[in-house]
Amino acid sequence: MPYEHIFIDNSSKDRTLEIINLYKKKAPYKVIIISKKDKGIYFAFNEGLRISSGNYISFLNSDDYFYSRSTLRDLNSILLKKKCDVIYGNVKIIDRFLKNKIIRDWRSSVVLEDYYKIAHPSFFISSDIKRIGFFDINFSIASDLDFIIRSLKCSRSVFFYKRYLVYQRTGGKSQKILSILYSTFEVYKILTKNKIKNKLLFIIKKLLYKIFQLRIINFF
Repeated sequence: MPYEHIFIDNSSKDRTLEIINLYKKKAPYKVIIISKKDKGIYFAFNEGLRISSGNYISFLNSDDYFYSRSTLRDLNSILLKKKCDVIYGNVKIIDRFLKNKIIRDWRSSVVLEDYYKIAHPSFFISSDIKRIGFFDINFSIASDLDFIIRSLKCSRSVFFYKRYLVYQRTGGKSQKILSILYSTFEVYKILTKNKIKNKLLFIIKKLLYKIFQLRIINFF
């Protein structure tokens, strides 16, 4: 199965480029490496989106990884049958240093306007969705929510794949205390931008949805 793996590197000073260039030599599919100073994660996402040529596109952060070796193969089988614009699934959020320590089971579902149920690492879009444009870089933390909302609104067919697709490590920018507060402000602006009603209720439900999925036992 042909893949296209695009690395967007923010001018790393460690061994990142050395490692991914070794990977590129061994990979049995197309690998593109872009290394230059950028202005944040959504600039990097946009760069990858701009040069991508695959039929479906996903965005995986540097410390996240697919749930199993068969994840992409399984998704390909589904997409050959479904021909949908968007497909998404579940995510396990794990401790940054202890891979066996699950912090949260991000179990999604079929969404109406409860867009917060979708984790962007499990979000795959058809290249046709490129017509919605890019990630809005005016939002530095929650732009993935804006992108998901816009994608779903213009999709003709959306499929929730009831499986775990990605392991996501903790420690990202959006998970820091001050960032959570600022993220909430951004979410309110995103909801306003996308004409979502009951914004305060949305934010409360988003918070509760996250709290109820936490593996509290892991913190003791």
